[in-house]
Amino acid sequence: MASKKTSVAKVREALADNTLPPLEFYLGLKTFRKRESWDWMKDYQAKMLIIGGREDKRIRARNLRKINSFLPQIKIEIVQNAGHILPYEVW
Repeated sequence: MASKKTSVAKVREALADNTLPPLEFYLGLKTFRKRESWDWMKDYQAKMLIIGGREDKRIRARNLRKINSFLPQIKIEIVQNAGHILPYEVW
């Protein structure tokens, strides 16, 4: 879940702060994973910044970069020495 360089204390802090999002959040993720549901991306014009961790095993950096083929106006930043709990790993 975290980078190998992330302290156990930071992982514990992330877990302690963890709360479950509403059901709609998970339903949106399920829909997003289906390729045929990506049609909304064709007309999406808003600016977006996606930040990922280089060592994230859940959402790999290469997969984040693939989103650029659907949303060329977005900016993707990949943070070194960070995993899936990036906000806790870099601050």
